[in-house]
Amino acid sequence: MQYKYLSGSLLEYSIKKEKLLLQIRKTIDNDTLIDLIAMGLPNEIIEKIDREKLQRPKDLHNEIGKLEYLATKKNKDTKKTKLSTDNKKNKTPCKICKDKEKGTGFHPEDECWFKD
Repeated sequence: MQYKYLSGSLLEYSIKKEKLLLQIRKTIDNDTLIDLIAMGLPNEIIEKIDREKLQRPKDLHNEIGKLEYLATKKNKDTKKTKLSTDNKKNKTPCKICKDKEKGTGFHPEDECWFKD
């Protein structure tokens, strides 16, 4: 059997994981299958899903689809934080631009267009 990395949206992940688990063991009860699929999900998603109410893996997929926005929201917030910290690093003006009276550029001196 050839293994592939599981990636993509959480819904795609859960469907692929279900298929892989069923390839390994054809006869697996729904509760165990649901638990095994849910184990790989982020904690924020797992906490919001009531696994006791789920009867079939398809029910789990539906719940994951409803909560998908939580995972994408978290990723966007992380990217915004990283960008804002990168911008704070370049708060000192470039001395080369300032000395040559080319304006006040906020970039590293080694990246300055006006350096000799």
